[in-house]
Amino acid sequence: MNEKPRQINKKTSIRSLNEGDLGRAAELWLACFPEDDRAFVEYYFARRTRPERMLGLFEGEGESENLVSMLCFEKRRMYAENPADPSEKSVGVLFVAGVCTDPAKRRRGYIRLLFGALEERMAEDGIGVFLLQPFDFAFYQKLGYVPFAKRGTVRVENRSEAPCGSFRPAEPTAEKMLSAYERTFAGRFGVLERTAGRFAAILEEYSLPGAKKAAVESETGCAYALWYGGDEPTADEFVYTDEAARAALEAEVFARAGAFSYPVPADGAQEGEAFFNMIRITDARYEYLLKRDRIPFGLTKY
Repeated sequence: MNEKPRQINKKTSIRSLNEGDLGRAAELWLACFPEDDRAFVEYYFARRTRPERMLGLFEGEGESENLVSMLCFEKRRMYAENPADPSEKSVGVLFVAGVCTDPAKRRRGYIRLLFGALEERMAEDGIGVFLLQPFDFAFYQKLGYVPFAKRGTVRVENRSEAPCGSFRPAEPTAEKMLSAYERTFAGRFGVLERTAGRFAAILEEYSLPGAKKAAVESETGCAYALWYGGDEPTADEFVYTDEAARAALEAEVFARAGAFSYPVPADGAQEGEAFFNMIRITDARYEYLLKRDRIPFGLTKY
C-alpha cells in the first residue's frame, strides 16, 4: 500500500509498513517483549503477516526515520446472525494483533493515534467492528473496547477411559482441520470463518520447534489439537466434532503431553470461565453484537 503518510507533527507520521520495514518491526517487537523466542518472532514477521497489514508510527524522516510503535491487523468475517435480517449469518470484522511501542517512547499516546488512524481507514471500507485479544483489559477499555467472548477450561489429568470406538491417530492436514472446524463451529456466535489456506499457515507455525499438534479421525468424526510443549500445557485449540472424537483426542494428547488443559465455549455455569477477547463497535448498525442471548466464543489462532 503506497499511501501518503499521515503527518502527526513535523517529526511524527503514520503509514503502512513496506517490505523494507519488516526487519525493524521484528526488532521493535523483541525490544518490547524480550521474553519471546527470536526465531518465532522472525518467522511471524516474515511469514504470518504482510507489511500492508501493518500500521506504523515513525519518528523522523528519510534515512533517520525510526519505527517506534506499530500494530498488525487482518480483515476477517465472524459468525453472528443479525436478528434484524436472519439471512445475514456473519459480519465483517477487523482483528487487531501485534500492538507494541518502543519502551523508551511509551506514554505519549502513540497507540491511541494508531488506533484512530486504523479506524478512519476501516470506516472507508465499511468495517465498523474491531476485535483483539488483550494483554491488559483495562488498557483497551480506555480505547473504547469492551469484553466480548468468554471461554471455559477443561483439565485432563488422566487418560480418558471413555470408549474411543474406531477413532485412530491421524496426520493433521489443512483439509481435515477445516472439516473439524466447520462441523464444530460454523454459525457459532463469535467464531471467525476460516479457509484451508489459513489452516495451512497454522500448520506451518505448528511445525516450528516446541510446537505440537495432534489429530484423530474415524468414519464419522474427527478432532485436532494445537499446543506448545511444557509441563501441563494448555492447548491453544482443541476442536472436536462429537463426544467420541473429544474422548479420543483427549487420550491422544494425554499420551503425548501428560496432564493438560484445553479451552471450551462458556455456558455461564463452569467454574473459572473468563473473558478471552474484546470488541469495539464504531458503526451503530452492528450494536446487535453486544445484545446477545448466547455467550460468544473465540479461538486463539485467528
